[in-house]
Amino acid sequence: MYRWIAIPVVLIALLLVVGGGIWYFSYGMGGSWPEKVSLATLEAPATIRKGEGGVVSINAASERDAFTALGYAHGMERSWQIVLYRQAALGRLSEWFGEPTIKVDEVARRLGFAALAREAYEGMPEESRDLLEAFSLGVNAAFGSREVGLVDELALLDVEPERWEPWHVLALERLYAWLSTPQPRAQDVAAAGQDAAAFFQNEDLLRRLLHLHHLRHSLAWASRDTSGTFFYQRHVYGASALPFHLEAVLSWTGSEPLAGATLPGTPFFNAGKRGNFAWSILPGGSIRFEKVPLDESYKSILYERLIDREGEEHLLTIRRTHQAIYFEPPPPRRIPVRADTTAISVPDSLAGRSTTVDSILVPQDSTWIVEWNGFAPVTDWPSWYALLSASPVSFRLLEGSGLSVTQDGTWQIIGSPAVVAPLRDGVLVGSVPWARYVARGLDTLRTNEVGSPQEWIDSDYSAWAAELAPSMIASVDSVPRHPDVIAEALTYLKNWDASYDRAAIAASIFDSWVNEYQASTDSLPQSSVPETVYFENVRRYQALGRAVARLRNRLGDDMSEWRWENAFPDRRLFPIWSADSLLDFHSEHLASTRFAPIERPAHGHPTAVQWGSSIVESPLPAPSLWESWIHTSAWDQPFARSDRFELSGFLSRYRLSEQLPSPRLIHDSGPSAVAETVLSPE
Repeated sequence: MYRWIAIPVVLIALLLVVGGGIWYFSYGMGGSWPEKVSLATLEAPATIRKGEGGVVSINAASERDAFTALGYAHGMERSWQIVLYRQAALGRLSEWFGEPTIKVDEVARRLGFAALAREAYEGMPEESRDLLEAFSLGVNAAFGSREVGLVDELALLDVEPERWEPWHVLALERLYAWLSTPQPRAQDVAAAGQDAAAFFQNEDLLRRLLHLHHLRHSLAWASRDTSGTFFYQRHVYGASALPFHLEAVLSWTGSEPLAGATLPGTPFFNAGKRGNFAWSILPGGSIRFEKVPLDESYKSILYERLIDREGEEHLLTIRRTHQAIYFEPPPPRRIPVRADTTAISVPDSLAGRSTTVDSILVPQDSTWIVEWNGFAPVTDWPSWYALLSASPVSFRLLEGSGLSVTQDGTWQIIGSPAVVAPLRDGVLVGSVPWARYVARGLDTLRTNEVGSPQEWIDSDYSAWAAELAPSMIASVDSVPRHPDVIAEALTYLKNWDASYDRAAIAASIFDSWVNEYQASTDSLPQSSVPETVYFENVRRYQALGRAVARLRNRLGDDMSEWRWENAFPDRRLFPIWSADSLLDFHSEHLASTRFAPIERPAHGHPTAVQWGSSIVESPLPAPSLWESWIHTSAWDQPFARSDRFELSGFLSRYRLSEQLPSPRLIHDSGPSAVAETVLSPE
């Protein structure tokens, strides 16, 4: 009898052991922060607390100690993220992932992220290098912890983070600055030859692998009412499921607290508040892709060695100066000899006679280059640091434009934003033309007395759609007879309020329609119909037909299922190991299901106050953003909001909320901290 009882007991115990192992390796490999860490370089103990919302608060005796503690927080909270970004910036991804990432590494090497960052660091004043060194000491203290060693991606890949050098901060700075630049027009790249085409194809792969793109769609605005000034900023960073900004509050003896959001792996606060000064620095930059005559600069050659995971060596030839990189010119052109001119005779030494030719090869006397400020050994560290004391700033890598607001409600434009749109008693700044429609939408909300600034940030009304849709609909109405499916689509469009809310069916139809028009004409439709109205109406009608056909193929015949949330879902991906990875490899170290994409209902639009993706803007969806706001009447309460996918809990993927994340205060977590570490010089 005892034997029959013992067998199920043993089986149950075995299942518990196996289940516990699965739980540990799936969800429990990470660890909490240690209570105390010894770091001899500190002047005095520094306390680091992590709040429930992920905000890190630091209390230190000096600025240098505060920077060390901030580095420690980056190393603990963003270890996988910053070592991955560093590996990409240094052009060493192939050391982890092998031959498939060689082409991506070649892009980073040709752009000189690592070499120029090291050169820029060597040229910095000693006091600046000292603070970057302090930050790096904190990162390395975290990297040496058991907790970081058990981070899923690092443990499963069997990678130990290499020592973080101070100049690595500047390598990441260059990576972010480059990702903030727009890509050149496809027709220019096609005309530039095979070398340029391959470079930009692989450069696009870099953005897709990291899922960092559309950074230029960030914006900021300020609006005044009777109660004070409301200051808002949104920072778009692509489709990454990893959190991007690290929110922190730094306090050190004798100084005003510094609160804001830092870029991963750097002490750069692109959003912050200190004393009576708050700011937003928007990502942005520019490149010049143009054709130039061949000259001596083309002969400036550098060589770099890339070594992949298998130990294979790859030699890369780079033509780069401190102004530009040079591409190999297209092959020689074959020029036909005109029939009405004298034929050209070429001596044929073998046959002892002359041969008449009808064309000749002409070598190229020009090539294409990319000019970028980042090819000079410079850094924006002085400007980032000047922000902490509300000093004037002038950026060199980034465009460095943005907006600042003081506690008395005064705003000031920073730099030279591409878009400066006045609001009713306010202003909006941005880097792309879409930002102007956000400004118009804000004015519409204010004119119609819709809510308050605190509520406007959730508005998905699009002034762009409201302006363009009537003209598009009128063009189709000019056609006398429609198929039933077109008539049904028009019914939805005519009853649409130009809002990209989750349930909007017309939003799906309209964006698909505009996308089809753009694909066939290489331009966006305009609200004013040109003089050749008949042909324009035909183009618009045909584009609507193609859009409806595509939606039917994807979502079925029932148009009630064509909701915005279904047509273009909010899709987040994990860098490198997404289930639909762009690389043709499958790592034996990681389960693809652990890094499958996360999909949620979509909302918002690039032209709305509430950001959301659109196929009109790019084939790359970019739903990920971090946003923050503050009101001068509650100056000590800066709020932030972003998605945080905490997937380390059991079935947490299936318990993700479909609603907008709740705002969280960027403040010292105090006694409510979920983790606390004391860095001590002892």
